[in-house]
Amino acid sequence: MSEVVLPENWLLSSLGEVCTYIQRGKGPIYSSEPNEFPVVNQKAIRWNGIEQEHLKFVDPTQWNMWEEIRFIRKGDILWNSTGTGTIGRACYLTEEEIKKAKVVDSHVTIVRTTKNINSRFAFFWIMHPEVQSRVGDLYTGTTNQVELSKKMVEDLTFPLPPLAEQKVIADKLVTLLEQVETTKARLERIPELLKTFRQSVLSAAVSGRLNSNDSNYQTIEVKENWAHEVEGRTHWKEYIFSDVIKIIGGSQPPKSEFSNEELDGYIRLIQIRDYKSDAHKVYIPLEKAKRFASKEDVMIGRYGPPIFQILRGLEGAYNVALMKAKPNAEILDREFLYWYLQNYKLFNYIHAGSDRTAGQTGVNKKYLESYPILVPPLDEQTEIVHRVEKLFAFADRIEQKSNAARERVNNLTQSILAKAFRGELTADWRAANPDLISGENSAEALLEKIKAEREAIKNQPNTKRTTVKKYTGNRMSKQIIKVIDALKEANEPLSGQQLLAAAGYPRNSSTDQLEQFFLDIREALTTEKSIVKLERGDDGQDWFALAKTVETNKV
Repeated sequence: MSEVVLPENWLLSSLGEVCTYIQRGKGPIYSSEPNEFPVVNQKAIRWNGIEQEHLKFVDPTQWNMWEEIRFIRKGDILWNSTGTGTIGRACYLTEEEIKKAKVVDSHVTIVRTTKNINSRFAFFWIMHPEVQSRVGDLYTGTTNQVELSKKMVEDLTFPLPPLAEQKVIADKLVTLLEQVETTKARLERIPELLKTFRQSVLSAAVSGRLNSNDSNYQTIEVKENWAHEVEGRTHWKEYIFSDVIKIIGGSQPPKSEFSNEELDGYIRLIQIRDYKSDAHKVYIPLEKAKRFASKEDVMIGRYGPPIFQILRGLEGAYNVALMKAKPNAEILDREFLYWYLQNYKLFNYIHAGSDRTAGQTGVNKKYLESYPILVPPLDEQTEIVHRVEKLFAFADRIEQKSNAARERVNNLTQSILAKAFRGELTADWRAANPDLISGENSAEALLEKIKAEREAIKNQPNTKRTTVKKYTGNRMSKQIIKVIDALKEANEPLSGQQLLAAAGYPRNSSTDQLEQFFLDIREALTTEKSIVKLERGDDGQDWFALAKTVETNKV
């Protein structure tokens, strides 16, 4: 981590020094069904809180494994400690957030500050680019083993301003970052709005509304039934595709003819993936090429997803994944055809009539050729194309500006955090409130209070920490024993999870241990017939009992 530059009245401490509790969660046995024991895992943590749809649920018999101190509280910070792509992400627990769950699993660290630290201020420090950069350094090794250890969390540097200033900074950051998120959400809506706009333009183009005198791109609406809109336009004529467009499928030369290099007498074989990237160019002998496309031709991607891609600018031989749409030049302008084929109503039609070949969804050529098409005169087609291109260029410019704005906003959070922890957001406040940052309110005095608080906690007499009372069996074995012996000691039926614990298997049993457990159960059930499996209980688990006990109860 680079050197942190602090304002004059701040101190540099460590996270471990200003926290009363830093601890990873435990790895329980999970239930396959939701229940009243939700546990936060790394996927459930988002910067803005806990995402409930990713919560996991603990088997009720495992609930006794947590001590009261491990229960999450308001003001706690949950910090992802493992997991490629999620490590380093954290959330701050408000009153609403702690209603969603009670504990965390072994992939999440609870960070609990002292009462003399504004915990939201500490959360924002964890968000700081310097901190996240240090977490990112973990990826320099094998990413399969990245881990944010407890010691790393404790040793993390922590800027310590006076307590009053911590609150001012935290409040300012809440307001500013909420504004950033609001702006970001608005910008993220723009691509969908532009998609709807482009669909509106194309819908208007094929219905004749785009070329009417009263057309206005700002008031165009998408309408499902457009056929009636061309009524009265007697100069528009109705055809089906096969009347005015020739669909020419590609050919597939044998793969033995493929070459990765352009040689004399070879030509590029155009495949759909080549339209996205030149990384997979393929060439075939010229004499093997039966179908050719020029840059001006309108091409249709036959297979998906997504099917029915409308492509231009391709050049070379093309295979069966592509079809050429060749218009009758006396009736249909190629540019008009290019835009017409992108009408979303046509896409929906093609998708509904698609077929599957060799496991791929593809365009049904005959189905496409039967599609009805209303065609205006050529001069009107030219005018429609001109207006479509103008409006699409307008949309493209908005999209470019939107993308640039989104990039700036995405960097804005880090910029604001950096300013906050350089003291720039509170420079005027410090000048106006010298009494709140000096004397008994200074950072030095605050650090002494924190040390005294931690020492007092350390010197308190040890008290037994309470746990959630749940069934643990008459004996929690330190050594693994037979399931028959575990049932004898329990002297009552046990669920599968209870039996696992009663037989002495650890909570984080390895695959070999679990296999040993299930083999023991199978042998006792089928070979020795010393135990029986009962009907499943309300919890959906298998229950087991001693065979003799069941027989005695029957008598």
